Amino acid sequence: MKRLAVFFLFVILVISGCSKPGEDFVGEWVDTKYKNIVMTIEVNGDNFIIRRAAPSFRDGKIETKNIPATFENGTLKVNSGFRNVDLTIDEKTGLLTDGEREYKKR
Repeated sequence: MKRLAVFFLFVILVISGCSKPGEDFVGEWVDTKYKNIVMTIEVNGDNFIIRRAAPSFRDGKIETKNIPATFENGTLKVNSGFRNVDLTIDEKTGLLTDGEREYKKR
């Protein structure tokens, strides 16, 4: 029985030690102010992909955009086409922020 407990502890330690840097960003994030803006962050090979669903400025229908991101020095670096954005997770609140908006993990 003791061997089995040690084995499971070893497996848990190995699995937790194998996490990819930046995996705490992975998941679905909802804008804290505008609940209809949702970002899903996924691993994409050695990088990440952000699927951002938000209302269109033209007609208000939800549009999804795929935006590539890289992980550097504790932040996700995003080039959204017209500006560069750094996404970070606030250690105190657990919220994802780009400096202007905050997102809560679902």
